[in-house]
Amino acid sequence: MTTSDGCSCPAGTPDDCTLPVVPADRAARSTDPAAALGARALELVTSTLGLDAAGWLVLDRRGRLTLAVTHEPAPWPRPADLALRTYAHRFRGVDPFCATDRTGGVRPVVTDTTVTGHLEFERLPYFQRWMAPLGLAHMASLNLSLDGRLVAQLWAGRSRGRGGFTTADTAILQRLHALLQAMLPFLPDALTATWVLEGAGLTPRELDVARVAATGATNNEIARALHIAPGTVRTHLHHVFEKLGVNSRAQLVRLGEQLTPAAPVAPRARGSSGDAPSPDAPVP
Repeated sequence: MTTSDGCSCPAGTPDDCTLPVVPADRAARSTDPAAALGARALELVTSTLGLDAAGWLVLDRRGRLTLAVTHEPAPWPRPADLALRTYAHRFRGVDPFCATDRTGGVRPVVTDTTVTGHLEFERLPYFQRWMAPLGLAHMASLNLSLDGRLVAQLWAGRSRGRGGFTTADTAILQRLHALLQAMLPFLPDALTATWVLEGAGLTPRELDVARVAATGATNNEIARALHIAPGTVRTHLHHVFEKLGVNSRAQLVRLGEQLTPAAPVAPRARGSSGDAPSPDAPVP
């Protein structure tokens, strides 16, 4: 089920949300270009500006969140995965940092002072109920788009002690945005892998499992990330392998490198020849 805020989660609590949340150190080693690009961008912006928290969000063609990468220079007051799922489930629809401008276009760089005056910003439920519990008083967002559609968002947060984003900070963010935006056309698979996998007939939960498995995660790690049982992970991976026509986890990991809009993955017919899928096989 997709909630009205653009989160592909079941109705209920954030604990029910299936948004895959991956730490930046794991994402940096991923063969998923969107995850790897996000991890490197988070490392760069954090080391350059001095942040208390940062995240990278990837959206599908319908505007739903499909992946979150987190970077924690210091431990968050709440677990990062729960914090991001709470955001996806409750606050994505009222996020003032990813709103469009007056012409309907995506605003490239937004800070809390450009959303409203800072004192007015602190009165927003978004600030009081999501940012403040994480110890964040200031935020900036880099919004990346293709064909006028928001496809990825990098957000950067600071505590009150670090101070807000200065004019010099904003200039750095604008240069980083230009760099990331220039890279997007050369990474079509980074932002269309989800669309192609959906075309192969994967259910939303199978898609979640496939995305996390493609980062090299084990069954137990996938189960913890998605709050499902390891046995359920094995079942979903069997279905993923059959629909994508792959026989091993290693092939699933490499599949992301081959996905392009012009070459969708064809489902393999049941009963076709070849080795039986092996979702428990380790990744080389």
